[in-house]
Amino acid sequence: MRNEMQSKGVFPSSATFVCNMKFLETLIGNIVVDMYARFVLIVEAEDVFQRVLATYVVSWNAIMIELKEHGCSNEALNYFEMMELDGIVPDAMTFICGLLACRSKGAIDKG
Repeated sequence: MRNEMQSKGVFPSSATFVCNMKFLETLIGNIVVDMYARFVLIVEAEDVFQRVLATYVVSWNAIMIELKEHGCSNEALNYFEMMELDGIVPDAMTFICGLLACRSKGAIDKG
């Protein structure tokens, strides 16, 4: 991206670097949440999520699907509700995660 910008005569500013750092922080945070959840370290996954990622819909989706995959469907649905309370707009994947969690715990009526 940097080379493409420079070839067009646009040089990165401090704002460019800040945006890139925020993107990398989010990416790494999602990877760490996924890693912890795959090793069933749910408390650790939730801790990373709460400290770093709680403003990104993709991160909410990641924590919800990992919780559901490890038999924590109630917690996944709690995250869905917390997401709405925090004003994060769900996307299609969020609804799929919610429906899968409902199905897993036998709460189709809630879905």
